[in-house]
Amino acid sequence: KVKPAALSDSQDLDAVAFLAATGCLPQFDDEEDWYTSLFIYGLPVSDDVLVALRKLTNLASLYWNNINDPNINDAMHVISTLIFLDELHLIRTPLADKGLTHLKTLWDIKKISAWGTKVTGKGVSELKQMLPQVEIVTADPYAAPKGDDETPTYRCPVSRCTGWVDFIEDKDEGDFWGCGECGSSWRKRKNFF
Repeated sequence: KVKPAALSDSQDLDAVAFLAATGCLPQFDDEEDWYTSLFIYGLPVSDDVLVALRKLTNLASLYWNNINDPNINDAMHVISTLIFLDELHLIRTPLADKGLTHLKTLWDIKKISAWGTKVTGKGVSELKQMLPQVEIVTADPYAAPKGDDETPTYRCPVSRCTGWVDFIEDKDEGDFWGCGECGSSWRKRKNFF
């Protein structure tokens, strides 16, 4: 059984409220345990969040998506203590090899998704030496095929948008990156990545 919970950047929470709002503390009944999943979207790393995560000792799945906070690598020290994690998804974050390798104490983990990050093959290889059973996904499963075009295409990072971001050449206003679905635009690629 999975009891999912979601937390977005629209909520201003301290550690206690964080735990209460997610409903993610482990619950037990007479017959079987409840495993828990936590979905965090766009919420930066903070001391309150890390304190709260330390308390979620029976967390089975953690999804932490769409943040541009370099402290995510330091947060891996806390996540490495959640020894019952089966799945960890750190998508579109600045996670790097040094953060990934902190997870070597998660002996039972089955899958780590780290696409849209700064993780390299070296970091993946180093972690696989310690945890050979873990599947580590670094390729974006939703990336558009490149084909013959030299300009790469990316999934739009805007929440709930399913469009693609393409490079648009505009001689009048200047070149930019834009999504044809939601209309969002960025002058530089690094601004939406």
